[in-house]
Amino acid sequence: MSNFRIKRNLTLLPIFTLLRSLRMTSLVQILYLAEILGSYTVAMGVFTIFSFTVSITEVPTGMISDRIGRVKSLSIATLCRFIAINCLYSSYYIAPLSFAILYAIFIGIAVSFGSGTDEAISFETVKQLKRVKAYPVFYGKVSSMRPLGLAISALLGGFLAHEFSYHFVILLDLIPIIICLLLCVILVEPNIVSYQKDKTKGKNLYKGDILKAWKAFTQNRKLKLISISKIIKMGLRNTVYIFENLYFEALIPMWLVGAVRFMQQICGAISFWFSGKILKRFGDMQVLLISELSVVTVKLFSIILHCVATPFIYVSSNLFTSVGLSSLNNLSQEEFSDEQRATMGSLVSLATNFASGLFCILAGVIADLTSLRTSMFILLIPNFLIIPLYKAIFKSKT
Repeated sequence: MSNFRIKRNLTLLPIFTLLRSLRMTSLVQILYLAEILGSYTVAMGVFTIFSFTVSITEVPTGMISDRIGRVKSLSIATLCRFIAINCLYSSYYIAPLSFAILYAIFIGIAVSFGSGTDEAISFETVKQLKRVKAYPVFYGKVSSMRPLGLAISALLGGFLAHEFSYHFVILLDLIPIIICLLLCVILVEPNIVSYQKDKTKGKNLYKGDILKAWKAFTQNRKLKLISISKIIKMGLRNTVYIFENLYFEALIPMWLVGAVRFMQQICGAISFWFSGKILKRFGDMQVLLISELSVVTVKLFSIILHCVATPFIYVSSNLFTSVGLSSLNNLSQEEFSDEQRATMGSLVSLATNFASGLFCILAGVIADLTSLRTSMFILLIPNFLIIPLYKAIFKSKT
């Protein structure tokens, strides 16, 4: 009976991911904050607080997820996102900086609770159904909903922001969040891990979780290499993503930026959707190497061109990005233990956010001393350093 119920997740998780990714705020938030705060520096400071919040809460929320369950964790994440959007909306009327900071804190907590939990509930669902080999395909389909939702948000958000206001766009983001809260009620908790079994051991349990997870990283060379690769790749990717809107706006009209973002997310959705079949046919090693080389080459070429066509060429690289991320995630999940899947995922995310913070500082300094174009160009170069790590991964034993 439990397996019959868990099948519900196969349908609900893609829908939940799609709705949660309908975030029009992501397109306008930097422009909105700069407008109400009167400074790009202060606006970027809000994102710094967001990064620090994610870093601080990443591991604790991962351990909480491993104890209370995946569905409750997703519920908390959705509730925090609801509070965050309300804070951002209120910042237009009263105490702009204070409510903007509250927005950064609550959205950071929401991201932390969702980090690692998404992958964990997807993996544990197929594992309970005894379909572990189908995980890359299922994860690819679930993940494809994320860029699809962001694509719709970019296209719709760009139009509504042009026709109405940034403030109105932020208000509309509450609708899909409320639906997600309702979906959390009918999502089914996997039975893979007994979350409450060690509850009586007290506070030392959480310390033990961290030590066990850290020990796994230090003793498992393959997991260590996978994690380092993911930290560098995602840290750079997150930093560059922040600057892209400003860079694109310097080359094309603002109303086209939404269309470019739409194209970017559609490319990502296509890549995620077919990632399972591509990985099955070519294997993780070939996919990772070809994906990384293709992404960096296309992006560098577009930035060198520096013309009206640049944004469109640049975002086409997303056709290769998502399949590479699917491969890295698949490799990570195979090495993680069931009992600490979210905790270990959160440790990686913590390091990723810390790296993002450092890369943001570096990007800002380079942009101030030279230009935004130069900053984006230099930040892409370290991606070539990931390729030797990929080769080392497949030479390593668990």
